[in-house]
Amino acid sequence: MILSTAEFKPTFSVAGAQVPAIQGGRKLPHIPSVDFPTEKKQQLQPPIIAAQSNYLLCAVPSATPSRVPSTLPLNASYLQIIDIASTQQISRQALTRTKATDLNIGPESNTIEEPNVVLMQISRDWLATVDEWMPPKRDMNGDEEAQQTRREVHLKFWSRNDDSKVYELVSRIDGPHDRHNRVLDLAVAPGTHQFATIGEDSLIRVWVARPRIRDGSIVMNQQGGRLFDWRCNTTISIDAQSTIAKMAYSPDESCLAVAYTSPSSPWTIKIIDLELGTIKTCPCGPVLGTVTGLGIVDRYLIVLSDQLHVWDLVNQQLVYGFTLAPSKGSPNLLAVNIEHQTFAIALPCTKESSSGTIASKLRSKVIIFKPTHPVPIFVSKPLLPVTALAATDSGHCYITVDLDAQVRTITAGQALTGKAPPAPIPARGLQQIYGDHKESADERQFSNVASISIQPRAEDDDSARIVSPEKLAEVLDPGPRHTMPPVAELFQRVARLFAGMHEP
Repeated sequence: MILSTAEFKPTFSVAGAQVPAIQGGRKLPHIPSVDFPTEKKQQLQPPIIAAQSNYLLCAVPSATPSRVPSTLPLNASYLQIIDIASTQQISRQALTRTKATDLNIGPESNTIEEPNVVLMQISRDWLATVDEWMPPKRDMNGDEEAQQTRREVHLKFWSRNDDSKVYELVSRIDGPHDRHNRVLDLAVAPGTHQFATIGEDSLIRVWVARPRIRDGSIVMNQQGGRLFDWRCNTTISIDAQSTIAKMAYSPDESCLAVAYTSPSSPWTIKIIDLELGTIKTCPCGPVLGTVTGLGIVDRYLIVLSDQLHVWDLVNQQLVYGFTLAPSKGSPNLLAVNIEHQTFAIALPCTKESSSGTIASKLRSKVIIFKPTHPVPIFVSKPLLPVTALAATDSGHCYITVDLDAQVRTITAGQALTGKAPPAPIPARGLQQIYGDHKESADERQFSNVASISIQPRAEDDDSARIVSPEKLAEVLDPGPRHTMPPVAELFQRVARLFAGMHEP
């Protein structure tokens, strides 16, 4: 940010994605404090992102440290919206109670940590977030069980205000899965006002938006639009205690795929018919490793773990599958693009040096598939380890965030051809006021002049460099004004004259 020295007002700012970079920095000596009497290694969670159209939404902390490791809490409590085309920040707002709204210093001068946004999904008109907060262990005398009973979980639904360009809180559900149970996953229906959550209480709850009614009439806002309230419409029990779960809606929103496990049971994948209320077990067989991604494209179910499996839900058969190399450093990631009928996976890999030895630094590759063909349609070059992967409905098919908090995009043309097209130049300056300039017919004729093939005469021919006034007059004054040729043709004649070429 650039500030004026006279008034100390910001005149220009440059803000990229403010997700914490997980690259290691310089090791600083530990200084005991009230918050951290002993040295504590900072645990950074993978970035929570969502994409819509040409915008990237990131859940970011209130203050992002540099590469130097810090003991400051990095709970994601703010929402940052970035324009992907111009890589500029559009807005930044609070998603939870923050330092700007609540006192963050305790009676013993200890820092009160902010709630942490752990899940976020966006639909066409709505944004849903899940945030958690627990008192620190020092306040509970190290009793983890008492700490768990004090956990606060909030499910929030936000609506975008086009005038202020920020999201406004519409509904907040305290303890969506009883008071202290965590929300394991959050899924969004592609085209309707519907979200689904699965919690530690082994229940799946479907949340829908209903018009707000007061005294028998629909409540309207100042702009004449309807106001909504969010409430639970359906509750489904999966009859199994789960600690990790993944969910995904089908494109037609008729069914919901759920994968869950517990420390004492293997992974189970079920398909829930939301219209009939029936639950069927998917014949996927045993799952190797931890399910890190679940998605549905058309009628195909994609399951990503230490293996990649694509199942045909109609014919109940495996389309293709691969066993992946064990992940090191970063987990396997999955994103599905319903509009382009593709899905992408981010896999960790190692970068080989020119001598053939394996370098110590890890890398990631983004691979894009069609669910009907096992041959990938795009494979990226080795990148920094990818920590977040999301799909968007714009020309940018997929968006990645790496360990260095760098944002990269994969466009539709790049995914279909395997080559990167030239990036579009964002409109800036006077272009935003007057729009893009379009060439007229005469300008297009002038632009074609550059393609004229002129063959000059030999250097010993002096007549090629000397043009008499009479010949020049014949070219520029061929006759009456109404018979004048186009300007581009006159220029071609003059060029041919000075080049010593004869008229065709």
